[in-house]
Amino acid sequence: VGAAASSGGISAMLGIEGLLGTSADYPNIVFAQEVIGALHLATGLPWWVCIAGITVAGRLLVFPVVLFQQASAARLTAAMPEIQQIEIEYQAASTLYKDPGAHQRRKTKMAAVYAEYNCH
Repeated sequence: VGAAASSGGISAMLGIEGLLGTSADYPNIVFAQEVIGALHLATGLPWWVCIAGITVAGRLLVFPVVLFQQASAARLTAAMPEIQQIEIEYQAASTLYKDPGAHQRRKTKMAAVYAEYNCH
């Protein structure tokens, strides 16, 4: 086990070397390794601090997007009863009555609901 681990790492030890390719096949992984390595070299901090710091920084950068998405989801949830009613009316008009203008009325009503709830 020691020889396999030293010659090819864990993938050699498990007998799966080459199964997933090399790290060069995954440019996002290479980029992440380069960023962590550059931070480690520039600051001299331990690896675990660099990894934790980049994780926290990434989450802080994404946090405003998460807040925006949650607010949008809440507005859409508030509009859902009206949207469902419009869909029920559209289904009845298009399938039961074969109304040719049903699709356009549905689009107009949906646009009005989205504008009213600011979820567009």
